[in-house]
Amino acid sequence: METKTCIICKEVKPLTEFYLRKTPGGRTKTYRGECKQCQVKRSQQWRRNNPEKQKISQRKCRIKSQFGISLEEYDSLLSKQNGKCAICGGHTDGDALAVDHNHKTNEVRGLLCHRCNTAIGLFKDDVSLLQKAIEYLTTASSAESDAYGDGRLQPLGSAHRGNRSQTSDLSSVDSSRF
Repeated sequence: METKTCIICKEVKPLTEFYLRKTPGGRTKTYRGECKQCQVKRSQQWRRNNPEKQKISQRKCRIKSQFGISLEEYDSLLSKQNGKCAICGGHTDGDALAVDHNHKTNEVRGLLCHRCNTAIGLFKDDVSLLQKAIEYLTTASSAESDAYGDGRLQPLGSAHRGNRSQTSDLSSVDSSRF
């Protein structure tokens, strides 16, 4: 079993206790000078001492790993959209806008608020479903606005009640039962 001495704790440990160092070109394998345990302690200390830098670093890594874009590209999109959702134009209340992407090609389309991103996802990025939803809303709005012939909206659910009265006669209800 091969061993190595940690440059921090000075303990002799098996090579499995050291992280591999990535070398340019990836041809040779070398191990880091500090053992995994010492590196973890050093990283934890750095995070405690640098919370703002840690937050930015974590954000960079998350955006890069999830969406394949850099923080600079995200900020550029945000600037192009004037800090607003690409669909509804709303501002976020301190929350970051979601990176919307095509789930088949992974191409980034823009930044969306949580509601708009969720809505697009629920429609499975299917333009024909979205078109049907638009037609449905348009048709339903036209029927409702014509209910009284004077532009007033028909009360919710009244189309299902037919010609029944919109008010209920509660005089026959025995209130002592409640």
